[in-house]
Amino acid sequence: SIREEVPKGETVENWTRMVTTQRFAGLAARATPTEYLRNVVAPLPQRCPGANIARQASLTIAGRAAALLEVNCPSGTGGQPESFILLAIAGTKDMHVKQVAFRGRITPASLAWGRTFLNGVVLCVAGSKHPACG
Repeated sequence: SIREEVPKGETVENWTRMVTTQRFAGLAARATPTEYLRNVVAPLPQRCPGANIARQASLTIAGRAAALLEVNCPSGTGGQPESFILLAIAGTKDMHVKQVAFRGRITPASLAWGRTFLNGVVLCVAGSKHPACG
C-alpha cells in the first residue's frame, strides 16, 4: 500500500515536499531494513548521476530492526535537485517505510523538519503503550 501527501496547493506530480507511507506485505520475512535500503540505493547512479548518500544508520524502533537513509540528488525529476530521507522498519511480516522528499533547493531547515518528522514515527506492535497506538 502507498499514501503520498503533499502541501496544500501542490500535487503528487508537482510538489516541493512529499511524505510517502508504504507497507510492503511479507517483505520483512524476506529482507532486513538494511537490505531494503541497499535495493533503494542500487539504481541511484543511473537514476540520478552525482547522487550522494548523506547519512545511513541502523536503528531499533519498537523493538524492531529499522534503517535510515538520507540521499541528495543534484538533478532529479525535470533537472531539479531532489533529496529524501527514508525510514524502513521491519514489522512481524511487513516492511513499513516512511519517506520525506524535497524537490528544488533544499535548506537546512527543510532537512531538520524531515529528520524531526521521521524521529516521531511510531510502529504500533502488540502491547505498545505509546499514546499514538491507543
